[in-house]
Amino acid sequence: MRYRETEPLNEGDVVVMHTCVEARNPKNHGKLWTCRTDQFTRGKGVYEQDSIFLHGFSGSFAPEFLQKVDVSEYTDEIDRLRKALEEANKKIDDLKPKFMGQLPSALRWYNEEPAKGEDERE
Repeated sequence: MRYRETEPLNEGDVVVMHTCVEARNPKNHGKLWTCRTDQFTRGKGVYEQDSIFLHGFSGSFAPEFLQKVDVSEYTDEIDRLRKALEEANKKIDDLKPKFMGQLPSALRWYNEEPAKGEDERE
């Protein structure tokens, strides 16, 4: 591969637009896009051009104006946080029956009038 040549983009790659009219649009500036398809070539002869479809973008886009972004650091962190959340939800599900069993007596206690001399409940 020669200098400034890049590997073709693939479905699932994350990219950012650059050096084109669409990239200057405030809605697109710096926005991360996910490739909906693999890069492909269409047309013949002088009309041959590379294209790719992006999620959320109407029509195809010229890959020469897209820069692939390495988001592995962020996806690894998201996966770690997702796993921690799943573990926390499992603990909650495991404790739920215990607390639900105690709920009626806790409500009775809460609704009782405080005895004389006891501090008011907050």
